Amino acid sequence: MTGYPRNRYTIGARFDGGGGVVAVNSKARLFITEDFLIEGWYLFADQSGSVVIDVWADTYLNYPPTNADTITGGAEPALSGAITATSEALSAWMRKLDAFTALIFNIDSITTIKACDLYLVGSRR
Repeated sequence: MTGYPRNRYTIGARFDGGGGVVAVNSKARLFITEDFLIEGWYLFADQSGSVVIDVWADTYLNYPPTNADTITGGAEPALSGAITATSEALSAWMRKLDAFTALIFNIDSITTIKACDLYLVGSRR
């Protein structure tokens, strides 16, 4: 990924299957306290496999976010027969997250992978 300003930050989630494949619908939660503009994502796995991770966001007062609160616009971060993937193609995403937003990262589908990490790269606004 190129063109990021020096003030870039990452927020993310780790999934660990405890020695087995991570379960579908596993969730990781995160709360952000500053405005954040998503500029791309990185996905890492412990081994070659496939995974699709959706990202849901909602305000603190509406916690918890659900599938109806997806910010990916159908372009979820995904691996397919690989151990890493990245993208800056976020035209379908709701990229601006306001301060005090609750996020849930949800495993939509997965094969083979026993641990993976999804990082959203962006800047504070």
